[in-house]
Amino acid sequence: MYLTYRQDIDHGNYTKVFDASQYSADIPDTVDWRTSNAVTGIKTQGNCGASYAFSAVGALEGAWALAFGNLVTLSEQNIIDCSVPYGNYGCRGGNMYNAFQYIVANDGIDSSDSYPYSESQYSCRYSQDDNGAQMSGCVCISSGSEDDLQMALAYIGPLSVAVDASNNAFKYYSGGVYSSTQCSSSYLTHAMLVTGYGTYNGVDYYLVKNSWGENWGSSGYIMMARNKYNQCGIATDASYPTL
Repeated sequence: MYLTYRQDIDHGNYTKVFDASQYSADIPDTVDWRTSNAVTGIKTQGNCGASYAFSAVGALEGAWALAFGNLVTLSEQNIIDCSVPYGNYGCRGGNMYNAFQYIVANDGIDSSDSYPYSESQYSCRYSQDDNGAQMSGCVCISSGSEDDLQMALAYIGPLSVAVDASNNAFKYYSGGVYSSTQCSSSYLTHAMLVTGYGTYNGVDYYLVKNSWGENWGSSGYIMMARNKYNQCGIATDASYPTL
């Protein structure tokens, strides 16, 4: 389990910030974007520290599906191999902003079928003919604001996030709502995809898709504590692509 996220917690590179005032504060009690066919299946990053690529790709997969009704499985390998000039480090870490910037500048990203995952970094092999989705920019959530995070989840779709996943309790999570006072809200080590939120046995949670395979957690997912003062930094470095 490689924890190599390289955070941009001040959002210094983002030019657009999510404006919650544009939306009604009356949001649903429960959101699960899987039911809208906006989330691909669980993936496995294996021995490659590229959670940032899985998070960024997941957010774009969701945005593309919600906009066009077509859920395309996109290529994390494309990001790993090709976004190094934009500040990422292949299998040695990176962040979603750099991945998004690459996709914008490249005018798209290949599908996973045409550019499959190989768990290592290679030379860039992107092909415009195999382009699976495009995006025009990216938006960040106000750092630390769970209110804005939940609003964006309700109205926008799946979101890229990063958390402090260094605690063993996280690594060996197997079910229930994960809540820990031992994790940091500023030291972020791992990127994932928030796909919804709800309440379980009276405890508010975020539904989060990981990239450690279906045998980890709850069939590849984790319910992380919600409304717990940005616990584990889930709202510290959140963002999403715009098409």
